[in-house]
Formats: sequence, structure tokens, C-alpha cells
Amino acid sequence: MGKTITLNTHKIPPSVDLVVGIPGSGMLAGSLIALSLNTLAADLQGFIENRTLRHGFTRNTKTFYSSPREARHVLLVNDAIVSGHTMQKAREKISAAGIEQIITACVVYAGHEHTENADLIFEQLRPPFAFEWSLMYSPLLQDCCVDIDGLFLDIPLTNDVEDRQARMRSIRDARPLTVPSQPAGVLVTDYPETFRHEIETWLDKHNIRYRKLHMPEHGGVNGIRRSGHLATFKSRVYQDYPEAPLFIESSSDLARTIALQTGRKVLSYMDQEIFTPEYLRAMATKQIRSLPSRILRKMSQLAFRDPLAPPHQLAGAEQINSKKQSHGASLPDLKVNDNHNK
Repeated sequence: MGKTITLNTHKIPPSVDLVVGIPGSGMLAGSLIALSLNTLAADLQGFIENRTLRHGFTRNTKTFYSSPREARHVLLVNDAIVSGHTMQKAREKISAAGIEQIITACVVYAGHEHTENADLIFEQLRPPFAFEWSLMYSPLLQDCCVDIDGLFLDIPLTNDVEDRQARMRSIRDARPLTVPSQPAGVLVTDYPETFRHEIETWLDKHNIRYRKLHMPEHGGVNGIRRSGHLATFKSRVYQDYPEAPLFIESSSDLARTIALQTGRKVLSYMDQEIFTPEYLRAMATKQIRSLPSRILRKMSQLAFRDPLAPPHQLAGAEQINSKKQSHGASLPDLKVNDNHNK
């Protein structure tokens, strides 16, 4: 969102001297826009009640007012608009309060329908769409396949605890990392069926709602992780639900593998990267095309090797090149475009 705001700040009328964020994600977008414009910001209710405006000690804004009513042109901001109800209600509240300042309604993202309540749209997307800052509260979650371990349950399944009773106590006492406000569609866990009662009890205790819970059949506490079938198991579950728009996985490596095995979208939640078949194919093609240059580079390194030096010692040119190659490249950030009701 920060990048989208930066690229579209020029669209905002220069006369805007106050940014008002709609509660929730609109405050996040509003704060980023206000910082970009170096102007003051307020929340919607504070604006309506004319509360005193404040800002940090290290920032001198281009305009300073002690109260919102002193501003002449207000930018009313929300992060996205789909149905238009949220923006409409916000404008109605402002009108009912008798506020007569110039109001420009701005959204960072919008679909191609129900945009009549927005005066300014930074970027239009094809629905359904959702965002990294609100995915766990989006209705989209009701249709997704979601990994429990590392997203909800703060207890990764490892080989450290072999005792069943100790593992049961760990599950029982585990704290939830996230408690989504929407029911999840299909939950998937690494824990085998022998722990179904403990997992279901934990989910119920923390009011994490879901449609179905899938657990591998492998026996023992750590059987499935030792056998290396995690990705295959999760891919099979994902394939059983062709209507699911997304698999949300905590592990980046597993997310990539599931995407390759299923040919469908998988979100690595911790890295906020989405793997799609098209993206993975493009990355594979890029690696294939770079193979000849890598071979030539390796041949060049070997040409500088001292034939009398021990195998573990490299000549100067090879040492330099190996250091250069030690820095890996990370995948670019990709936007998650799925359901988000506003």
C-alpha cells in the first residue's frame, strides 16, 4: 500500500490540508497519506467531534491547526471500496454533523463497481481482493485453505518432543498467534489424527471457527514430518477443494512446493509472498536462460585455479567470484488480490 500511495500522491488536490481516516484500515492508509503530504491527520470521530489535533515533536507539518474545523479542504480516506457502504456512511455522518468543509473521498484500492462514493481512486483491481493487513478479517477466509501451525497455533511440530503427554500439554497451553474474526474455510495441520481431540479443543477454546479440519493419517507424534510428506498432504487437501481461491501457508518453502504441485495460488503468510504458477514458471525460465552464463563464469573461475593448491584453497579470482555469489536474491513483494468487503 505504501508504494501505491507514493506513486499516486500527485493526484491529491494541492489544497488538501487535513487527512481524515475512516476507522480500521482507513486509519492506516490515512496516516501514510498524511505523512506523504506532510499534513495533519485525524480519525473520523475526532474530526466530527472537532477534537484537538496533535502531531509528533520531530515533525513540522506544512500547516498546523489546533482543531479540525480550521482546515479548508479535507481528504476522507479508506484503504479500499467494494460495496461502497463504508464510505457512504462516513459521508452521511459528516453531513449530519453540519460540517461544510470541502470533502474529497479517497480510496487506495477499488474494484470497477460501486465507486460512486469515491472521488479519488489510486488503483483499481479485479475482485475478489484482500490485503495483507486485513486478510485474517476478510470474508475471503471462509473459502480458503489455511495452515494452523505457525499462523494460529504457536507450537511448531518438531522432533524435540517425542512424549505424547508432553505434546498434549504443549497444545493445551499454547497461545494463539492470531484469532481471525471470520470463520476459516478448511484448516490444515501437521499434527496427525491421533491429536484431533486436542487440536479441536484448542480451536474451540480460542473461538477459532472453521468449516473442516484436515489432519494426516500418519501415526506417532512426528511421523508425517519425518516422512517428508507435508507438502504432498497439503497439496492433496488443496486439490480436494477446487473452489478455494487460496492456500495460506506459514512456511515459504512449503508454499512454493504446494504451488508447484497444484498449479494454484499459495500465500506464504509470514513473508507476504504469493506464489502463482505463472510467477514460478517465469522464475524457472529465468534460471534456465541464465544457465549458460553461469557455466561460463564457472569455467572462468576454474581457469584461475592454482593446479598445485589443495582442493579447499581457491585462487584469487575464484575467491572474489564466490563472495559475489554468496548473496542470494529475494522474491519481489506481490500483492494479494482477493476478497475484502468495505
